[in-house]
Formats: sequence, structure tokens, C-alpha cells
Amino acid sequence: MKAKRRSPLREEKCDRLLLNPINEVTQMIVQDEFDNQASAQAEFEEYVDHLADAVSPEIEIDSVPDDLGELYRVWNGSQLLGTFYHNIEGKWIAQPCNSDKRHCCDTSDSALLLIIAVNGLLVADVA
Repeated sequence: MKAKRRSPLREEKCDRLLLNPINEVTQMIVQDEFDNQASAQAEFEEYVDHLADAVSPEIEIDSVPDDLGELYRVWNGSQLLGTFYHNIEGKWIAQPCNSDKRHCCDTSDSALLLIIAVNGLLVADVA
């Protein structure tokens, strides 16, 4: 019986695979990591674009007379977010809806921002 002879090209390819499997596996891992990073970067950019499309909430403020002055109400559409008022000590008291806590603020703007933030509607302008 005659033994089959391998072609030199096959031997070269086999030798390369046998001599450098770690390099090839390392290259595959590095390539996979690069692909994962590129994919993550693309997803992040898509997410940022989505955030840029977010519409700011339509916050409205009205007031009703109270025994001690005006009671200011903060609305998002028809949803009452909270109230705030100016107390006799000169502080602004903010009370978000669904909360028993009354927060003491130095300005009416601080009271308003606190109510909006507690309700998760604070939108940052990145432009």
C-alpha cells in the first residue's frame, strides 16, 4: 500500500494553526472586544439622540388664595405635582404631591424646582 503524501500547502496551513493558536485566539478576542465597544458606542449615541428628542414637560403654575397668603400649585397638564407657599418667616415651603414632607427653600424658584425634580420631570438642556 502506498502512503498518501500531503501537499506542501496543507502542511503549511496546519503548521501555522498548530504553532500560533494562541495568537489567533487572542486576535479573535481582541476583534470581538473591538466589535463590542463599537456596538456599545453606537447604542450610546442612539440613546443620546433619543434623549435629545425628549420634549420638556409643560409645567404650569397657578395660585389660590389661602388664609395666610397665596398657595401656588404646580401642574403638568392636568396632574397636580405639588404646592408651595411663602411662610411668615420669609421661607418658601414646598410640598410635592404624594409626600407628607414639607421642604424649606430660600426662593420660590428653589421650591418650584424641588417639586419638579421630586416628580422626575427635571430636564437638563445640553445645548
